[in-house]
Amino acid sequence: KMARTKVVLVHGAGGGAWEWQEWEKELRELDNVEIVAVSLEPNKDNLAATGLDDYCEQVTRYAAGDHDTVLIGASLGGLLSLLVAQKCTARALILVASALPALPDSPVKVHELGHEPFPAVIRWAEGDLEATRVCMPNSGVKESGEKS
Repeated sequence: KMARTKVVLVHGAGGGAWEWQEWEKELRELDNVEIVAVSLEPNKDNLAATGLDDYCEQVTRYAAGDHDTVLIGASLGGLLSLLVAQKCTARALILVASALPALPDSPVKVHELGHEPFPAVIRWAEGDLEATRVCMPNSGVKESGEKS
């Protein structure tokens, strides 16, 4: 019998499907739910050329199908889930300590981060990761905010 709902778990930058171990334990107790923890893969031929569109395409493939989809994304995975939810029919979207796009009325302006995405990633990576540590106990983020 096919699950009525597919829950797609999308990890953050530098992470993997393993970050969702604690969440998966809880979600697996639900009836008629298929759990998919995504492991995002960069372009192995040109890592620097891998962009948000590449990762969004991967998440979209996992979310596709004839079922209700719930997207749950942490950190960068939250941003990817938000972008994918705009294109697919997601029943729900849950963002955990999510990176968000710069919006016109956002306190973080695009021009403050530079014109290229790289400075934005650096600013994000140097931020306080306490929320990620609390919400994603398997993320490898230490109490000091440093990645292990």
